[in-house]
Amino acid sequence: SNESTRSGTDSVDGFQLDEGGSSTIVFRLDESWHAALPAARVMRLEEFAEEQVRRSDDREVVPYRGGLLPLVRLAKFLREVDFKREDAAQPATDGPLRVLVVEQGETSLGLVVQAVIDIVETPLVVTRRQRPGGVYGTAVLDSLAVDLLDLDKLIEATGVVLYEAGAE
Repeated sequence: SNESTRSGTDSVDGFQLDEGGSSTIVFRLDESWHAALPAARVMRLEEFAEEQVRRSDDREVVPYRGGLLPLVRLAKFLREVDFKREDAAQPATDGPLRVLVVEQGETSLGLVVQAVIDIVETPLVVTRRQRPGGVYGTAVLDSLAVDLLDLDKLIEATGVVLYEAGAE
């Protein structure tokens, strides 16, 4: 496209929006809700049995690599901080929890998703930006509307950084 006349590539929080796109992980939050993160921000994909989940400081955690990994059930969390979307029932968790492990500084966080759909290399065209909360826009990928998550805002909103870095 001749829109690529700007110098370099345009990126929003790690999503490539132009040529030379870096990859994006697309996942399902519930039956009709898809979201994405830049693959570079996702350290690992893990699965945990529901029985491994413990509560600590009013937060769900799982034992992970010699420590505890705080979990955020992403669909529920985004509904609370963002959309107030009540249109989809909480999916029944069949089998293991699918978790995207993300890191920021010293902090690791596990984002629980319903399923990982794909890792795509396609540059994204963002149609809407700057909603409050953890989503800053929507892109269309393979005819799916996909919410692009603002990971830094999400992590901030979960308060996990404070929890991890607590002086206790």
